[in-house]
Formats: sequence, structure tokens, C-alpha cells
Amino acid sequence: MIEIDKSVNVVYEVIPTRYLDVYQTIMYLYTQYGLEVIKDCKTNCNSRTTKIIECYNLFRACVAAYNIGRTKQADLMYNYLKGQLPLYYPNMRKSFNTYTWYLGCSTEYENIIDDTHKLETPSMANQYIINISNGDYIFIVYPKEMTYNKITMSDFIVPFDDPVEITLDDKEYYMIKSKTNYREGSVTIKIE
Repeated sequence: MIEIDKSVNVVYEVIPTRYLDVYQTIMYLYTQYGLEVIKDCKTNCNSRTTKIIECYNLFRACVAAYNIGRTKQADLMYNYLKGQLPLYYPNMRKSFNTYTWYLGCSTEYENIIDDTHKLETPSMANQYIINISNGDYIFIVYPKEMTYNKITMSDFIVPFDDPVEITLDDKEYYMIKSKTNYREGSVTIKIE
């Protein structure tokens, strides 16, 4: 599904958060592919770059299937990619760490510590569409090793309280909460 936010003149493609790990991996590989094309115009012919394009196209098909309600087909493609990427690029995952963190809206941060709000990414930097119920706060719970510069919503900086240290599964995390609660609706959060 494509969502258009005319207030910021951009188009968003909805990628399910449960597919974010594969999306981040493919985007990393696709970036490397782009750099290789600039360095050598024969790049398109080698099997390594052919696999990157194949994985990218399969992931786009996976997202398309998900967005039209064919979740079984989408999950099949996702699981295939998740299994194949380490075989095609065994050293690739060593190039960046992934972290488990949580993003969501609620009245209490404990309500977002679940698989629905869990993200596993190399960084928080990205755009996320979240649904807010009337009166909810935005919460982000992230490991101490992760950092960010700013969080914006429709080009306005979202003010957050100071980070609070918490422990989840014997690991140290920070929890931040928006200073204000929000009205019901979907919003796009951009973390840089």
C-alpha cells in the first residue's frame, strides 16, 4: 500500500515492521550495488549484483503481497529471503549490528513491550507510520548503545522527556516518552 502525505510532499510505501530486518539488509546491499555500478559499468553482469537485484525485486513482491492481503504468500517470500541472504552474503551481517528496540503509542510504556512493537534494526534512523489512540503518548524503548539525533513528526521536532533507565530481560535500556499526548490518527515519525 502506498500512502501519500501531501503536507510534506512525499510518498511512503508501507513495509510491515516484522519484515524490517530483511528490508534493512537488502537496502544495505542495494546501496553497495549502486556504488559498484558507479565504479564499474560492467557490474550488472556479475552474479553477486544479479542476486542483489533478484532479492530486491522479491522483497518488493513480498511487500506487495502483504499490502493486498496475501500474507501467507508474503511470509513465504520473506522467509525465503531471510534464509537465502546469509547464504548469498555470509559476511554481510558482520558489517553492522542489529538491535532490538520498541516503538509505539500507549498510556504506559509497558504496553509496547511486545512483538507487535518490537523492531530489530541496525539503527533507529528511518520513518515509521504509527497509529495513535486518543490520549496516547509516543514511547521509544531502546538499548543504551543506540543513539539518535532528533525525532520529528510532519517536520516538527517531537519533544520527549529525558531518558529513563529501565531493565528488560537483564539488559539496560532507555525509555523516552513524548511530553504531550496526541489525538487519534496515523502519524509519520522520522528518527534521525
